[in-house]
Amino acid sequence: MAKTGKKKRKEAYSFLYSLIKRFTLFLAMFLAVMILLYFSGNFQSFQDSSLRITLFCSSLAALMLFAFSCIGILTSLIVALGWRSPGHLLGTLTYILLAAISAAVFISLRGLTVLTAGIR
Repeated sequence: MAKTGKKKRKEAYSFLYSLIKRFTLFLAMFLAVMILLYFSGNFQSFQDSSLRITLFCSSLAALMLFAFSCIGILTSLIVALGWRSPGHLLGTLTYILLAAISAAVFISLRGLTVLTAGIR
């Protein structure tokens, strides 16, 4: 009976880990698309309101990506220590890198939002 309990626990960790990994991948791709949409919209003369919405959505995506990267760091550390698998430590490093990049992108986007607001 102990083996089935261990198997269920591994399946639960595996499901949670894969869910966080997929959602982080989705947010990273969504952020990349929103940034590309913003820069292509600048060249194609989108309206200012559309560009502000795009900036807001991309900064929200960067913030969510940072949050899920931090959650991914915790889950990959738990999985690496629980399963004694050093392969998941590479995932931890990937999440750390992704969290740093998303934090830098968020700060840049918020600065760009302040700059585009202009003087009132």
